[in-house]
Amino acid sequence: VPKNSFSKERNEDYNIPIYSNGLNEKALYGFTNIAKVHEESVTLSARGTIGHPEVRKAPFYPIIRLIVITPKTDIVLAEYLKRALSFLEYRKGGTSIPQLTVPMVKNKEVLTPPIELQNDFAERVAQIEKQKQQAEASVVKAEELFSSLLQRAFKGELTS
Repeated sequence: VPKNSFSKERNEDYNIPIYSNGLNEKALYGFTNIAKVHEESVTLSARGTIGHPEVRKAPFYPIIRLIVITPKTDIVLAEYLKRALSFLEYRKGGTSIPQLTVPMVKNKEVLTPPIELQNDFAERVAQIEKQKQQAEASVVKAEELFSSLLQRAFKGELTS
């Protein structure tokens, strides 16, 4: 973590995300005013839960065993690469804590269809993600309504 340039909360001075190897909150660790990666990239967790990919669109600062892959966008799109990497299996190196190394990733091959097909794929993924968010929001709303109805029932406010 950059010393003297760190905040757990986003603010005016520290608004560049710091991503770590974790999975919670998409591995958001905090914020800084320094960006190490400026291009759209895919990060890959390299210790513990290895091989978890995430697309990073905005500049960021990577820490704690995080592999950063910046795709050549004329060959492969980040969204496609993320999905392709999620299907790869990695030999677990290290002793008690599984580790992933850059050479282990470099030795993997990913099929790359034409960019037009990758664009179609990315559009469909975006539609599915939007539908997924809408469904999740509906579930939250239904749970809130059920909870409200349950409270009213316990208070005797419901009549048949």
